[in-house]
Amino acid sequence: TFNDNNNEYTNLASTDATNTSDNTVKYSVVSGNATVDKDTGVVQITGAGTIVIEATYSGNSQYASASATYTLTVNKASQTISFEQSTFTLTLGNTFTAPIATETGTKYGSGTITYEKVEDVNSILQTFDTATGTFTLSGNVGTATIKASKPADDNYEAAAATYTLTGQKKQQTIVF
Repeated sequence: TFNDNNNEYTNLASTDATNTSDNTVKYSVVSGNATVDKDTGVVQITGAGTIVIEATYSGNSQYASASATYTLTVNKASQTISFEQSTFTLTLGNTFTAPIATETGTKYGSGTITYEKVEDVNSILQTFDTATGTFTLSGNVGTATIKASKPADDNYEAAAATYTLTGQKKQQTIVF
């Protein structure tokens, strides 16, 4: 998975030949998102996908040259977004600041978080901004579910989080 083990991988090749300093195994990237140290074989992964590494032995007076390849499949890493809580209750007439989804963890993909109104029972949301997740209330009693989404990119899977907002009437008291 992308970002595991500091994006490093090692799979050393060996030969039957008695190597001298002039006839050692050398490594190269045939394809994929990586670099490799030609002498040590340490692969530095630069992105998710399929990587093909080749080890080559140039040969010596007793052994012919040889090469072999291996394939690494690097999966996309997961990313997480969340709201500080998953449910909110709002008494109509009071002010409410719409929560903002935040990326959690230390590594996450590119792309912008967008918002959508998944459900709006009794049309409690009068307006809704998909870029910011902000809204105005209609004054109706009911519930709404808001979803934040962050798209997948080359190295990370998509992420989503939701919260439910319940709009309720103010309590009133009658006094004599």
